[in-house]
Parts: sequence; C-alpha cells; structure tokens
Amino acid sequence: ATDLVNRDNKEEGQPYGQRVGSTFPMADYFASFGPRVRLDNQFKRLVRLTFGDPYISPTKEEEGMFFAQAAALRSLDLSRQVGAALFSEHGEIISTGCNDVPKAGGGLYWTDDNSFRDHELGYDANVAIKKELVADAYRRLREAKQLSPSTLEKSDQALATEALFGNAPHFKESLLFDVIEFGRAVHAEMDAITQAARVGASTKNGRLFCTTFPCHICARHIVSAGLK
Repeated sequence: ATDLVNRDNKEEGQPYGQRVGSTFPMADYFASFGPRVRLDNQFKRLVRLTFGDPYISPTKEEEGMFFAQAAALRSLDLSRQVGAALFSEHGEIISTGCNDVPKAGGGLYWTDDNSFRDHELGYDANVAIKKELVADAYRRLREAKQLSPSTLEKSDQALATEALFGNAPHFKESLLFDVIEFGRAVHAEMDAITQAARVGASTKNGRLFCTTFPCHICARHIVSAGLK
C-alpha cells in the first residue's frame, strides 16, 4: 500500500504518470472519507453546488482556504505564490500572509512601495546560493582529485549550472535542492503569524489555512504559536 501511495504521489519515468502530489491542491472539492452518512452528505452538497444552489454557504474550512488563496495573489515571489490565512478558534479572521520580501518597519511591500524585491533584482537569492553550494562541492572534489578528466575541463560554475539546470539535472532531485534557508522572502505562514503579533492578536488555539504544506521551519513556529 505504501509503494502504491508513493508511486501515485510522483510516478518516476512516466511523462504522463500519476502526479497526485502536484495536482490535488488544484481540486475544486475535497471529500473526507468516514462514516457513510457523512460521505453521502458531502457528495449531495457537491451536487447542489455544481448546479448553483443559492442556499449553501461556505464551511469554515472553505472560507479559510478562500482567504489563503486570495492572499497568495499579493506575492511576487519568483518561485511560486503562497498564501495563508489565520483564524481564531471561533472562525473570525485574524490575519493573512503571503511569501514575499519583508519591508522595513513591518509587513511586506505593497505594489506602490519603493522596493527591491527579487523580481526587481532579477534573481532568487536562495537559487543563487544553491548554485554556489554545488560549485563549492565541485571545487572541493577538484582539489581532492576526484573529478574525471573530461569534467576537469569545465569550471566549477559551469558544472554547477549543468548539474542544476542542464538537460539532465542530476542535482535537481537531491536533498540539496530542498534547502530554503537562504531566500529573502518571508513564508506566508510566518507572515500571517507575525502580522497577528504586530496587532496584538492571540494565535492560541487558532487555525491556519495555507495553499501549500508548511516547511520544517514554519511548522515549528506554527506549533509554538499554539495553532491547529
């Protein structure tokens, strides 16, 4: 069963294989499996929504994801747009956040601010440092005489570029590519939490909705903030 789940999450070697991990966040409706009665009610609600029933209001979860998705549109991050929405335990909205470069004095830049965000600089600092890390690894292998003669003909920077962005980027799926500590952008979850802190709103027992899974850094802060 685990092998099937892993295969469907990201099927290797098949251009048109299963990519559940990439596609499921784009779904319009989610049904939670459980007791038959609850499942029946969820699908009846889906049918009513599909045919435009005007007497169905959003659930707390649907409204939370609506605000999170709307917040993501503010982001101009070069990698992707992520949004988060923070709600109290009773369902009142506390704050929203997105991933972008922090602004001096608090918060993030708005479109009419004078800023030096990554899209204006023309590069993502995290990607640039990943390339430097790979180039440094090649340099150390070169000094240790561990590179093949054909590889020695290329510079460390050229090897790093080829390894990360070439026709067969063998470093792209490595753990090194998961490094996120060097980016300038604040993550959406952290932006929502710090926004709540700036206005003096408690996050204890609140709920955080996000358009993607939290990274290991944000996950620690979510737990520390007392969020569900």
